[in-house]
Amino acid sequence: MTSIIQWNINGFFKRSVDINRVLFELNPLILCFQETNLKNSQRPNLKNFTGYIKNRTVANRASGGVALFIHKNIESKEVPIQTHLETIATIVELYKQICICNIYKPDSTPFTFSDIKNIIDQLPKPFILMGDFNSRNTSWGYNITDSRVPSMEWQVKTSYSGSDHWPIEIRIQNKNTSYDPPLKWNLSKPNWKLFSELVEHDLILNPIDLNVNITQEHIDSIVNDFSNIILKAANIAIGIKSRNIKLRTTPWWNSECNNAIKKYKQPLQKSKDPLDHILLKKSRAEARYITKTSKTLSWKNFTSTINHKIDPSAL
Repeated sequence: MTSIIQWNINGFFKRSVDINRVLFELNPLILCFQETNLKNSQRPNLKNFTGYIKNRTVANRASGGVALFIHKNIESKEVPIQTHLETIATIVELYKQICICNIYKPDSTPFTFSDIKNIIDQLPKPFILMGDFNSRNTSWGYNITDSRVPSMEWQVKTSYSGSDHWPIEIRIQNKNTSYDPPLKWNLSKPNWKLFSELVEHDLILNPIDLNVNITQEHIDSIVNDFSNIILKAANIAIGIKSRNIKLRTTPWWNSECNNAIKKYKQPLQKSKDPLDHILLKKSRAEARYITKTSKTLSWKNFTSTINHKIDPSAL
């Protein structure tokens, strides 16, 4: 299963806390951002990701822009697109080649069906179109439906956002492939004495003869037999950890942070009255303060527990 995050982040550097939470908790392989709000010379990096960036070149301030971040375990290459819209596209190697196209269309930018058709005609097939088209539909909670795109339904991740947009998680089922987490030995309480006895017992019953003419085929056979003896003993004396994958949560995120984000989101549903705008800015500042304070306190509490007896795995 490949997880893709589609998100108007309204400022790449300002949303670093939420971006890191998404990476830690959702473990996406592809990130699709709009309104990165970067200067033309800026090229941000994400650890373990290859970035494809298109910044707005004509602006009085850092605004707009799109970015695609593809995990380095996935082969990818950019697809050049000729359009007046802020657009970037890449081909990624999943279960087969798929083109991911990321578009940002501000409210002030003219937008017609021919604009989309022009982009589609340049994309290798199959492709996925993602982005922020600043479209409105009553099924999304708006009072009107515009003619920009047909009606759609989205499931959003409402737990994340210092931005004024919520991220959307898209999952692609990789056909004909399945992923199982790698097996790990349960080294918490290994019985090394039993392990040694089992290996020794098998070697006595099935001795390995090294006093013969050594050929490559014979070497391969010896390695295979000895590996099987070790694995058999390890399964009995050590055991394998469960493959159950636990949902990871950011350690400093708590109910107070959740409530602050919800309070911040409420003014977004109201009118453009100046009083609502003031309330929005106030609740956004409170949300930022609460999340930063929670992060700082969590780090201080954790570092205060570190001593020479701490389990290295906790670090």
